[in-house]
Amino acid sequence: MSENKYFDHPAREIFLEMLQKELTRLLLLASVAFFIGLGLTAYFLTRNIYLASIGLGLVILGTYLFVIWSRIGVPENAPIYKTLKFNPTEIVWVYTLKVEIMPFGIKLFRRDYLTFKFISGKEETIPVHCTKCLVLENWLKRVLPFATFGYSHERLKTFQEDPSKLKKDNLSF
Repeated sequence: MSENKYFDHPAREIFLEMLQKELTRLLLLASVAFFIGLGLTAYFLTRNIYLASIGLGLVILGTYLFVIWSRIGVPENAPIYKTLKFNPTEIVWVYTLKVEIMPFGIKLFRRDYLTFKFISGKEETIPVHCTKCLVLENWLKRVLPFATFGYSHERLKTFQEDPSKLKKDNLSF
């Protein structure tokens, strides 16, 4: 499939930055799990078999996450990026989820997530920096003109019934 003419835009670089941060977090998590697991396994191997087996589980988890990271490698190889670039009709619904942590009414932090829903019924969520959310949404509206944007309970019900109904040509609400 040919590339969308709106795809090459400065917002694409912001999207790639987000994906790079996610890959960095994945590598960090893989490393922490692997080395903590390795330490637990080595220290408790002869002392406590249960803690040694937890350590072994962490080593396996760290290795698994590292394999995922190494298969993706660069943000351009991320599945969501490839879908946006080569097969954007698979994405039927995009919305932003804002999460604020406010214990006792004191705003601790805010995190925004960009959620992509696919025609297959799957979804992918990526953390976004709060200030870049609007720029990304405007870019995605150009790249995905047939996708529905914004969250509502009606759209959630429609997606659960039949995701293909969320394409704009089929949208009735």
